[in-house]
Amino acid sequence: MTEVWYLARPTWDPEEFRERVAPEEAERAQRFRSPDDAGRFLASRALLRAVAARAVEGDPLALRFDRSCPRCGHPGHGPPRLATDLEHRARVHLSVCRAGGAVAVAVAPHAVGLDAEPIGAGVLDVVDGCFTAAERAWLRSYPGGDQAGRALHLWVAKEAIGKLAGLGLAGMERVRVPM
Repeated sequence: MTEVWYLARPTWDPEEFRERVAPEEAERAQRFRSPDDAGRFLASRALLRAVAARAVEGDPLALRFDRSCPRCGHPGHGPPRLATDLEHRARVHLSVCRAGGAVAVAVAPHAVGLDAEPIGAGVLDVVDGCFTAAERAWLRSYPGGDQAGRALHLWVAKEAIGKLAGLGLAGMERVRVPM
């Protein structure tokens, strides 16, 4: 069964989550420019650890994650995978998102992709590069004029698909979301 866990806050305090993450995660958070961004990052990592630990009945701080990209092998931009136990790695799949006032983690026995974006995100700015011609026409044809809302729905679906497929944002103009 797929589960989605989330935390929602108007602001994020890094100190609230610092002791629930690995030292390298706490160190990475110090490089964020805003305390709110650092807190959101730490919250997402703490939630990831809690959800993964629950799935494997382990200690959240003992878990190690591999973020190697399945396409190119880069060590830092792939989906999080458990690196501490190959048995669990094969049966526990994870996806993480951070957006505005929310962080979320999906856990499933199969590949999973999860995304969220705050309303009002600048989605219309990326339409040409990420949407198909049919999707752009669909956006323009909407009689109510809420192109930004429709674009946001498409964008979130595409990014979740990209995470599921291990593509990230690469090739989004080739992913078609049925409308």
